[in-house]
Amino acid sequence: MTTSYKRLDKDNAAVLLVDHQAGLLSLVRDIEPDRFKNNVLALADLAKYVRRGSVWEALDRLHEARTQLWRLHAAASGIADPQYGLTSVLDFAPEDIPAGIEETVAGLSLPSLLAAARQAARLLTATGQRLPAEAQAALPQAMARYVAQLLDSIEV
Repeated sequence: MTTSYKRLDKDNAAVLLVDHQAGLLSLVRDIEPDRFKNNVLALADLAKYVRRGSVWEALDRLHEARTQLWRLHAAASGIADPQYGLTSVLDFAPEDIPAGIEETVAGLSLPSLLAAARQAARLLTATGQRLPAEAQAALPQAMARYVAQLLDSIEV
């Protein structure tokens, strides 16, 4: 008996995130592993939504990426409770706002979203380089390069 092919759709699909750098996900203790996986994929998803022309989904993923950026910035700066990201920065070090973060805010246009995502990718990379050595070793550098190239390849 043969099984007919069933086309994948949003209800019949899966995403696999492989931790090629053993222990990457276990180093992230401030947020739940499932949420961290989603944040890792946020900018790659944003690129997909920009290509589809779905501004609301792209905007949502940009917000998720920016949330992760605030958390990484707080951790890299030694700010208390980095898992709270923006709130911790404003509560404990309001003078320590990352330079260029305002460029990660986008309007509801594809060019604006893409420009903000590219800036978020640059800031995430730069912020990751400021983390302690053991945390830097766990960051997926290849994923960061891939996402930056992916965003740079899109024209809108």
